[in-house]
Amino acid sequence: MRTSGLVIKGAAMIYECHYRTNEGRPAKRWQGCIYLVGFSGGTYNAVVRGAGSSFHIFVGKHSYGHYLCIPTQGIACELSELDDTFWNYEQLSGKLSKSDIITVIEGIACLPKLIR
Repeated sequence: MRTSGLVIKGAAMIYECHYRTNEGRPAKRWQGCIYLVGFSGGTYNAVVRGAGSSFHIFVGKHSYGHYLCIPTQGIACELSELDDTFWNYEQLSGKLSKSDIITVIEGIACLPKLIR
């Protein structure tokens, strides 16, 4: 499937991230930001930042779903739909910290909104 539309290079979106602790403490909350570097051939090239971390990511589509690459972390994995945060969280579980995973998957969910 080809996504058509205007790519606004340099487009960015700020989004809210949060999770509840297992110990019953109040939820941890922070802001994330995703910055679209480029979009070509169905692949998003972006930088995601939040909770003190920054990741350069590539997200694309193939015949059976989506994929995520975070080259600086040596991570490549399958994704479900870009807004399926539960499944995508599970795919990254154990590869990054909880807050970093949430920052990345919530940013990925915003990517289609950066293409007009």
